[in-house]
Amino acid sequence: GSSVLLARALAAVARRGRVRTGEDEDDTVQGDATYGEEVPDAPEPPPTPAAPTPAPATAPVQRHTVRLGSLEYPAHPTTVHCAGMGKDCTDRELVDLLTSCGEIVHGRILRHRSGLHRFESKGCGLVQFASPDAVEAAVRLDGERAVRGKVVAISRSHCPAIP
Repeated sequence: GSSVLLARALAAVARRGRVRTGEDEDDTVQGDATYGEEVPDAPEPPPTPAAPTPAPATAPVQRHTVRLGSLEYPAHPTTVHCAGMGKDCTDRELVDLLTSCGEIVHGRILRHRSGLHRFESKGCGLVQFASPDAVEAAVRLDGERAVRGKVVAISRSHCPAIP
């Protein structure tokens, strides 16, 4: 009887507009609507902003390369390679060597991975800075700093210090 008529009436109203019937779990209510009342549609999304205007031309970014044998690789923007250190140099000494250049993110001595000299220093290391400006300052110190009496050669690196 009357429950069938009520169900048909609610179905007809639901087809014409969104009405919360309480039967579907995914029905949504906006505001203080109660069962059987029409729920207003969601407001239109704001218009998308116009495409940003291009930034004014700045000085071109200088791209550095690192030559290894006959190959050239792009230099990592924030990492330097330090060579000519003794086999007994530590990671801390390497980092202390370049702290005056800028904030250091990571520094490590490169070590042999296997064989007779496993874990022994290769006499070189990598230092990764927080900014490219610190790399410029470190490269200017090439041949001017020493660790345990050995002069350290500082150059750009093609790989980051963090593996």
